Parts: sequence; structure tokens; C-alpha cells
Amino acid sequence: MKVLVSGASGLLGWETADAFEEAGCPVVRLLGRKSVDIMNTREIIDFVKTEQPDLIVHSAGYRDLDDIEKHEADGFALNTFGTKNMALAASAAGSKLMYISSDTVYDGEKETGYHEYDTPNPVNIYGKSKLMAENEIRSLYAEYFIIRTAWLFGLQGHPENNVIYTLRDKLRAGQTISASRDQLCSPSYTKDIAQVLIKIAQTDYYGTYLVSNRGAASRYDVTLAIAEFLGLDTSLVIPADAGLIHLAKRARNTVFKPIAFPKTFGIEMEDWQDALKRCIDDLKFREVKKQ
Repeated sequence: MKVLVSGASGLLGWETADAFEEAGCPVVRLLGRKSVDIMNTREIIDFVKTEQPDLIVHSAGYRDLDDIEKHEADGFALNTFGTKNMALAASAAGSKLMYISSDTVYDGEKETGYHEYDTPNPVNIYGKSKLMAENEIRSLYAEYFIIRTAWLFGLQGHPENNVIYTLRDKLRAGQTISASRDQLCSPSYTKDIAQVLIKIAQTDYYGTYLVSNRGAASRYDVTLAIAEFLGLDTSLVIPADAGLIHLAKRARNTVFKPIAFPKTFGIEMEDWQDALKRCIDDLKFREVKKQ
């Protein structure tokens, strides 16, 4: 299976491209506009038709929730219009399309956790742009997987934008870190998500799926766990309310309780704490190798 991955320099895109390569698949990595401009309809269609991938994993996007509130048009251009172009390109080339969406399509008012058949109702521009992107795909092409994920952690992507590296460096420098305690989700390890994407891609069970590690946690919970697993000073992690540290409104509770994903693929995900521990152990191993 030949795979094209957009956003391949990002946290999940990089991990996904690596995972498909390790599984023996030839991978074409799109690294932003220096590879191809997904907002140029003809350019991306021609590029994909030339490459003829069996699968497109579209993970590129404008991800800064606070920044996108100030640049709404840019957010919809990249997240929604760019995804529309990728759907048109997939259709023209006859490629399966796997779109990485987000828990931000939900408003967070449901107490018992979200499944695939709950009605989306995003509360910020980022969530709206992701939901509209999903709708573009559904209107244009049938052979799609829409994968809604939650807050991701991992060791790939740009270090300056990676939550684990930035938290580690700040804590080692003795800096305090404010993390929201009133925003629950299902945190997920990019390595685990990437392995699931490979399994899903090998089927034609098209549709929308919620994919995450198990369990619920706030940003504060995860930040505290990172500090603990790294053996750093947990007292430097300060709980805060999301509204005091973020511009964009955050959904209060987007914990996943999927129905379609586990029943379709028979996959049971690991708890987020155990996945985070594996991630930090991998980081420690890398640091030892560098010494």
C-alpha cells in the first residue's frame, strides 16, 4: 500500500508516516507548502494523480486554537478548504482518504462521554473548521475514514511545539507551569494512534470513528503525570481554569466513549496513563543514548 501523509512534519503526521514505513509501505511525506500547496486545488489534484497513492492520511492543519480565533479566514482556508481539495484529489486518484479530525467538534456539555452518534456542536473556530472539513469530505467522496482524536502527546514533530519537550525544559529550569483543570478529554499517544490508523486503513469499513487511549484527564492531570514520570518537581505544576489562560473557549468535557470504533475493529486501547508512561520511558531511553 502506497501512502501519502500530509502534515508529515507534525506530531501525529510524522509518527504516522514512520509507522507506515516500518510496516513496509512506501510513504510520500508532504511537509507543508514546500512539498505542495493543498490550498491550490489544481496543484494538489495533479500532484496526487501523479503519485497515485492507495491511501491519503490528511493530518495537515492550523492547530493553534487561540491563534486561529484571531485569524479565522486563515483557519478555514487551511483546515476546511484545504481538506476539500484533498477530498477532490483523493476522488480524482481513486485513493482512500483518512482525515484526522478532533474532539473539538463537540461542545463538551455531555456528562457521560461522547460516541460517534452524538451531534457535534463546536464552541470555537478551530472546532468549526474541523467539522466543516468533515462535511466537505462527506459531500464529495465515499471512500473516507474520519478519525476524531483527542489531545495528543508523543515525541515527534517540532520540539518547540511539543508539549513533553517544552514541559521538561521549563520544569528543569525551575519554571512554573499553569495547566487547565476544568477541561477533560481522553489524552492519546501518537504511537498508539498511528498503529490503529494502519489497521483501519487495511479495511474498507468507511465512516467516522473516535480513536483515543482510554480514560479521562485534564491538562493539569497530564502535565502533573509528565512531571512525575520524568522525576521533576510536581509542585511547579499549577492548576488553573482554561478561561484564564486561553483565548479560545474550550469544551468542558470531550471524553470519548466510542461505539463504532471498538465494535467495528475489535481494538481495545490502553489507558492514557500507561501510554504516557511508555512515551516518557522512550524519551528517557533516547536521552541516555545521546550521552
